[in-house]
Amino acid sequence: QMARQNGTRPLWTFGDTGMESLGSDAAHAVALGGDTMMSFLKGDIAGADEVMPDTGLKASVHGDVVHSRPLTINYGAGKIMIFYGVNDGIYRAVDATDGTEKWGFMAPEHMDRIQRLYDNDPLVQYTGQTPEVGLDYAAKDYFFDGSTGQLLEYNDDDALVRAHIYPTQRRGGRMVYGFDVTDPDADPTLLWRLGCPNLDDDVGCSTGFNDIGQTWSTPVGVVVAGYNDGLDPATPKPIIMFGGGFDDCLNEDAATYPTACSGAKGKKVYVLDAETGTLLRTFNTDAPVITDIGFIDVDFDGNVDFGYAADVAGGLYRINFADLASADPENAVSELPVDEWTITKIGQTAGNQTRFYNSPTVAAIKGNIFVTIGTGDRERPLQINYPYQEDVQNRFYAFVDKPY
Repeated sequence: QMARQNGTRPLWTFGDTGMESLGSDAAHAVALGGDTMMSFLKGDIAGADEVMPDTGLKASVHGDVVHSRPLTINYGAGKIMIFYGVNDGIYRAVDATDGTEKWGFMAPEHMDRIQRLYDNDPLVQYTGQTPEVGLDYAAKDYFFDGSTGQLLEYNDDDALVRAHIYPTQRRGGRMVYGFDVTDPDADPTLLWRLGCPNLDDDVGCSTGFNDIGQTWSTPVGVVVAGYNDGLDPATPKPIIMFGGGFDDCLNEDAATYPTACSGAKGKKVYVLDAETGTLLRTFNTDAPVITDIGFIDVDFDGNVDFGYAADVAGGLYRINFADLASADPENAVSELPVDEWTITKIGQTAGNQTRFYNSPTVAAIKGNIFVTIGTGDRERPLQINYPYQEDVQNRFYAFVDKPY
């Protein structure tokens, strides 16, 4: 209920000058659809068919949270923050100690969807629903509906010295954002925003991101020895990696992998500099990668040696950040520079009916790497989604990979 308090929490967006206070430029209201939409978004007025509550309260707490898993960061000294996306347009930072909103962020690519929330029209068309005559229906709009990645760094005294977060949009869009939230009491700093601002075309895509799909894969922050500051001794620089994302061709209610997905978006794995957003490498896959990337440090030196990705057509891949010379990783791991990183397809399920919608879990016994993963089309959970005659035989797999 604290989130319903109409306080003075700052709202931010991205504009011509970078991070801008929402409403500080007249262009923000224009993009939203007018001053009324700005007031509605901020909680100062109710929607077209709503009534404002008691003085001092917003019309509602916020919109639905469907797929966005809240990210919790413990800053020490009793300070805990929660970060999550909401389908009313605002990505939120909430103080876990008292529930107050510290700040919110409105992506510019989402602004034209606020009018529908205000009007409550057209209504949401649900799967299997019979529309009522005389009413307008359309598919639900999403915003920051994906989960948030993180990169946390602690010093020798276990104090948090770096906290970066990476919100994703799932069906809400094709963008990934990077924010510096190291100081929980300060306003967030935008590190970068990358991807494509439009769901249905590639106009305005960041360089190198035309093939990105809806950003379902939560960015994973790690360090690898081969990407470093170049000094002696070298200090690794953090990277993030994530799958290329979802394509709407996968919405087809069919048991077999859709033929329409031959030209799908998302058939990539992206590796970026976690701080600058510089695109270090992209790796091609046979089908979209919508799940998180698994990773392993086989010699326990603090640097990731291999990543593991799974695509929705049942393919499994190893990303090689290092070479492993023998089954015993002690003194057998050699770092690889960025231009020598590679991807290797190590597995494929039989047939064309099983899909990886779950992320791989990775563990190692010396140089033998165990990759476990289950199949299943989690986006088609209803009986009406399966109009075919034979059941799909989903399984849980455990692979043993020997990258030496």
